[in-house]
Amino acid sequence: MGKDIGGVIKKLRIDNNLTQGELAGKLYVSRELVCRWECGSRYPGIDVLTEMSKLFGVRLEALMIVDAKVIGDLDRCIPKWMNAAQAIKSVNDFLRTLNEEDRDVFVLRYFKFRSTKELSRAVGKSEGTVRNRLTGLRKNLATYLEECRNEKE
Repeated sequence: MGKDIGGVIKKLRIDNNLTQGELAGKLYVSRELVCRWECGSRYPGIDVLTEMSKLFGVRLEALMIVDAKVIGDLDRCIPKWMNAAQAIKSVNDFLRTLNEEDRDVFVLRYFKFRSTKELSRAVGKSEGTVRNRLTGLRKNLATYLEECRNEKE
């Protein structure tokens, strides 16, 4: 990760004179979850990050800690000719072609930025199996997106 999200959350919480319990109350989550964010074992979702940005008076980007490798892996699947609107529509269409488990793995990794360790626990498979599945999903996505171009021509 580019920055330590737990450290950022803890600093903002302390700077705003809040305990973990008080922050949890304001975000409607448990104190234990705030603790997990701060120690780095969990990562808040975009909805919670949005609320935190409002609460702390900071830009959402200040809280968006995104693994550059994860974004790069997905970005390499999207053809250069495809604009952002086309990519979003096509990726959503691709997701509809997947079975439920593959769709969950893909969304948890590339939209919620979950680690392969978290994914392996979520689907009950080894990290190696999850990494292999992600590689296969990216290959399938790249093929699907290229086929979108062929259909247009």
